[in-house]
Amino acid sequence: QMRIAICVLLLMGFTAAIVDGRAAKEPQTPGVKKSLFGKTHDGREAHLYTLSNKSGMQVVISDFGGTVVSIKVPDRNGKIGDVVLGYDTLEGYENGTAYFGSTVGRYANQATFDQLRTLGKAASSTEDKLRFYFALAGAQDGTFIEQNVKIALTDEISNGRVNRFLIQLALQASDPDLVWKDVLAERAPILAKLSAGRGGQMLAAIAQASFDPVIGRELLALPEVQASQGARYEAAKAVARIQEQIDFRKQVLPALAQWLGTH
Repeated sequence: QMRIAICVLLLMGFTAAIVDGRAAKEPQTPGVKKSLFGKTHDGREAHLYTLSNKSGMQVVISDFGGTVVSIKVPDRNGKIGDVVLGYDTLEGYENGTAYFGSTVGRYANQATFDQLRTLGKAASSTEDKLRFYFALAGAQDGTFIEQNVKIALTDEISNGRVNRFLIQLALQASDPDLVWKDVLAERAPILAKLSAGRGGQMLAAIAQASFDPVIGRELLALPEVQASQGARYEAAKAVARIQEQIDFRKQVLPALAQWLGTH
């Protein structure tokens, strides 16, 4: 199942590469090349490590947070395209909040998770704090998903950023349905931290990460969603998104499963 999920993401990426239309580059000599990416706001150097193979595939990883900056692959016509989203500069990764290419929190063990949380607590600015907590939101293990939802109940993250944190958690989780279940169980204290109208929007954004139509029905039935026209609209969009993802999976996964069985 994990291999199939990865292939779905790769297929989407390859499709994006074909449409992208960026200028092709000659295949690189196989090997690893190190280059300077820039300096952080506190003066530390960050580097890029470019891994290339003879077929023209190229992966660029930065030692700034173990970030995957670029993955370039040739399409069926040999045209090279970048299949990951990211920033063009180190400054973008420092100041951005999308956390493109993040890998550290995703594969954290308990010790790493606890260390990132400690660093987040000690961070002096809201954006620096969010960098650490959004790294935590990438954790794949179900135990860490539960811990992240518990963090949303504390005062470690400002009330205005709790919804962003939980939405990020759902989007990155290997089991978005578990995020929905845990948030639903704690929704009263979580929603109490949000301004009026934000609760329904947040719940819809979390639900739409799912592939389960049952979650769509649960979303529509929530009193927080029924309370306003705006929330009902966002919930309807989420339900439609869930169905789109289900349809996409039905169309693509059988072909991918067949391909995996022969390769």
